Amino acid sequence: MAELSIDSLQKGSDIIEDYCCSTCEEDYVSTEADFYCEICLKFYCCKCIHLHSQLFKRHSASGREEMCKWPVGKGMLDFIEKCEDHQDEKLKVFCEDHRQLCCSTCVMLHHRQCSKLTLISESAKIPTKADFQQLSEKLQTIQQKITELQNGQNDNLSSLQTSYTFQFQKIREMRKKINAQLDELEKVTVKALDELNAKLNHSFKTDVDKFSKLEVEIKSLNKALNAAENKRGEVAFMAYNKCMNKIQQTESYLLESPADHESALTFQPNPEIELYFSKLSALGNVEIIVHNNIFIPVKTNRVVFEEMHNIRGICEFPNGQIVIADDIKKKVKLLDQKYEVISSSDLSYGPWDMCQVSSNEVAVTVDDFNDVHQVQFITENKGSLIKCRKIRFEHICLGIACHQNDLFVTSRTALYHYTLSGSMVKKMYEDSSGDYLYFECSYYYYYI
Repeated sequence: MAELSIDSLQKGSDIIEDYCCSTCEEDYVSTEADFYCEICLKFYCCKCIHLHSQLFKRHSASGREEMCKWPVGKGMLDFIEKCEDHQDEKLKVFCEDHRQLCCSTCVMLHHRQCSKLTLISESAKIPTKADFQQLSEKLQTIQQKITELQNGQNDNLSSLQTSYTFQFQKIREMRKKINAQLDELEKVTVKALDELNAKLNHSFKTDVDKFSKLEVEIKSLNKALNAAENKRGEVAFMAYNKCMNKIQQTESYLLESPADHESALTFQPNPEIELYFSKLSALGNVEIIVHNNIFIPVKTNRVVFEEMHNIRGICEFPNGQIVIADDIKKKVKLLDQKYEVISSSDLSYGPWDMCQVSSNEVAVTVDDFNDVHQVQFITENKGSLIKCRKIRFEHICLGIACHQNDLFVTSRTALYHYTLSGSMVKKMYEDSSGDYLYFECSYYYYYI
């Protein structure tokens, strides 16, 4: 059986009912028709219909308000008769085995073994008006579903861009942390290099100064020795012995001095760092998370599928109503016991989490990671959701839980304890070793 291709759907959407004036066409002019004469079997524009009415006074022409009396237009007729798989051929045969319209090529390729092939012109059974009406209703239903799916995919595109931007930022932040850690390692290593360089510089300069001083002393002693040579008495004795002592001191210093050895600095990279990075294929895993349906069991043991995207939180009131925080729609929705949406409340940004604070009130965390860090309270009253007060925070608000009239809110790295009025009791826990460590929380954390 031939499948309905995307191309055929797209081409079908561009069909134009090209009703052109028959008289104008004879003059090679394309004019839109406004009337059709069932006796002449011709179309007429507003200009030509006057001449037609004068020549054929007994003919009755139908205007566009009576298009049900008009024949199928050329463009539409061509669309109906054309084979979807072989655009250059018309449908001529009906295969009763497959209940499919076929052109000559279809018959040759796919239906040669079929037992019931008849010409459409010989076996055409015209459906009744009720059949057309029923089929039209089905088409409208399908079209409505397609529209809903299209709108859903448009929402998915918007959500995809939002999630992409968010995840891209996470990657950038991770890279910044790695860069910061590498910068710190570089700083420590360069500091060690600077210290060794300064130490050697000081040692070399000390030796240079010592050698300069010795050179001056040796020259002076050499002159003194030459002056005292062939002299007698104490002067010759002192000059000789001074030279002997200086020679001994100098030879001893030269033996101990490292100046005759070349010294340089060297850096040996930590092989563990290079080995670790060489084993990595990426900074982390990038995955697709599909948020398609909510599965709600009901008393009849059936499952209700509520098509919503990216549900951040679900709460149930004592009266059986369900409250849902929808991230993509940026709404909090109220469902009745039949799981039909009966009310909704818009949020400035998509919710992150939700908890129930009383028999008819929920608290929702709303955060844009920039300036908005708040908890929005929403109350149910006679089947309607009403936004109440807000609590604004200095830190990011993600997860939220309520226990014994206390709120517990998580940021990316910490857990906070607040009163319902928004006063901080204390920061219960914090871990800055990583980012995005704490999204959701439960009141059980209170006992940790």
